[in-house]
Amino acid sequence: MLTITPEFAQQVESITLKALYEKYPEGFVFDPIIITRETDYIHGDEYLEIRIIFDGDYEKLDPSWNFFRRIEPGLLEMGFDGLPSWSFSEKSEWEAGPPTDD
Repeated sequence: MLTITPEFAQQVESITLKALYEKYPEGFVFDPIIITRETDYIHGDEYLEIRIIFDGDYEKLDPSWNFFRRIEPGLLEMGFDGLPSWSFSEKSEWEAGPPTDD
């Protein structure tokens, strides 16, 4: 079972932020980084989800950039050898919350 302690989440967040700001040294703010344990609804396997909330020009994010390759060494140092999932959400959309049926 994957346990996400506050210390674990902080370490993953630090590794994530370091990789992001190396790739995007200016023009973006990445905050917050949300670390959760999720369960695959098909197989029931647990996995690490990294949700990256950003403020900046979405068009400048590089879809070909291999984010995992940048964070994998740090995750391995922590003893985590799984494959995390990650997503990017614009801060304005994240702050607005889920859509409602109005």
